[in-house]
Amino acid sequence: MLSRCPEVTVLATSRERLGLPGERVVPIAPLPLASDAEALFRARAAAVDPAFTAEPAIVAEICARLDGMPLAIELAAARGPSLGAGGLLAALDDMLRLLVGSRHPDERHRSLRAVLGWSHDLLGDDERALFPRLAVFAGAFDLDAARQVAACSPDVFQEAARRAPTASAAAADLRTAAQAVFAVGPAGGAFDLLLDSATHARAAGDPDAHTLALAQAVLTAGRFTSGFPEPVPSARLRELLDQAAANGSRDPVVAAHLAAATAWCPTPDPALAETAVAAARATGDPVLLSAALDASGTLAMRAGRFRQAHLVAGERLAQIDLMDRRHPASAAEILDSFHNAWLCALATGDLSAALATAERIARDDLLGAHPYRAASKLIPPLVLVGRFEEAVEHAEPMWHAWQRSAAPIAAWLSPAASAVALAHGLRGDRSAYRLWRSRAGQTVGALDPMVFATFVDARVAVHTGAVENAPALVSRAFTATGWAAAYARAATAELAVLADLPDAGHWLAVAAETTGENDWAVACLARAHGRSTGTAALRDSLLGWSRIHARFEHERTALLM
Repeated sequence: MLSRCPEVTVLATSRERLGLPGERVVPIAPLPLASDAEALFRARAAAVDPAFTAEPAIVAEICARLDGMPLAIELAAARGPSLGAGGLLAALDDMLRLLVGSRHPDERHRSLRAVLGWSHDLLGDDERALFPRLAVFAGAFDLDAARQVAACSPDVFQEAARRAPTASAAAADLRTAAQAVFAVGPAGGAFDLLLDSATHARAAGDPDAHTLALAQAVLTAGRFTSGFPEPVPSARLRELLDQAAANGSRDPVVAAHLAAATAWCPTPDPALAETAVAAARATGDPVLLSAALDASGTLAMRAGRFRQAHLVAGERLAQIDLMDRRHPASAAEILDSFHNAWLCALATGDLSAALATAERIARDDLLGAHPYRAASKLIPPLVLVGRFEEAVEHAEPMWHAWQRSAAPIAAWLSPAASAVALAHGLRGDRSAYRLWRSRAGQTVGALDPMVFATFVDARVAVHTGAVENAPALVSRAFTATGWAAAYARAATAELAVLADLPDAGHWLAVAAETTGENDWAVACLARAHGRSTGTAALRDSLLGWSRIHARFEHERTALLM
């Protein structure tokens, strides 16, 4: 139909993506509680009996028990006038028997049992066998628990490969599986699948597929070390890279993958990164180009050249619109490109760019549905520009979503929690500040230096005048490294001036040498100088805050004039 009528727009409901070019997926979530769900219940109950009344707390409990499902709420509301709200709530223990009686023209919408039965009939045999096993869970469950009751083998992908008709097909399936696993889980799992893919490709006598799998394995291990329990030894990566290069492929795509892997083995190399970018550009593959550019950007970030890294991240971000979102390989690259662009913007103090990227993440079909990633990206720039109320609105939903996901270690959640603490600290809410400062530590491992949290502690100390911990905070900030160190050093240098530390001038000078790549830090240091030298430096600070739209900092600096 679409091929004959390309201008036609089709609105379809489905339990899964259709997988068509140009498809835009809009997830339909349950009705929100404490608002729309209760409103629907009251409207449907009033349609049956205009005199129907019920305690708001009971209506809220009914809607919560029904998980905000519109059909279930409508069916329940129809029984409300006859049973009364209290009787209806009690009867929900036998939900399938209760929620019947609708005269909807579509038979499957006449009862909850009918709609569940219709949906169940659409399942395959394996899916139907799984449902009774999952019925042992009264509430939510994770993937590991589902595997236990479903008797699923952890090596499900390898089992699927064993069922492939040929070794070549198995190699291709495993490579695709690796891309899918990597998009949603630790990189270590993808690495193992890629090695399995290489084994099958070698058995099939396919040197190009063998090279591709090994090159992607090396690239994965080099780029995403945090996804491995222990880093893959450099000698092992070089061994895999040598095996891949030994095939001598002349295919430009294979050669570009090999060049990208070489640039990352064992760590990024400047000259090899340039070669990888050139090879990737020649293929016209945006996913491959993004991976190659990441080597250049990573080198710049590690060297403290945040502005250069920001430029590279912008080019990677531009590749996203060119990627095929139906292919698993795109998912991980889209995720990393968005995260990297946001991080580089924050590292340079480009708060507008960081916020714009965070808003794109929140709107993105692929990433916006994540339970807490979008909020964790929105909160830090919102706080830094002074939009505290908006940031705090995202905070509790983000935190509870992280807890519901079994609270995995999530290093990128810690700056968001720290930023919430900063918002509360700058608004004078000490108890909320301490709560979120504690929460920031719960999201990371025990050895994480939490540099952004050090910045938050120093900035709140400056705001409140609590200078007693200034020496310790200065020590932590000036031994820190990474993107957040500029924030921490600028804030603690200002704290040193406020605390009248004898070496405050020294710390101001050191901070000035190491924070020039961050516009927030530059404005903060100008204010720190202005506290002792007068209005000229304060004017520079005001201009800096204006350029990055940091309205709270601008207001606080103006008070010093």
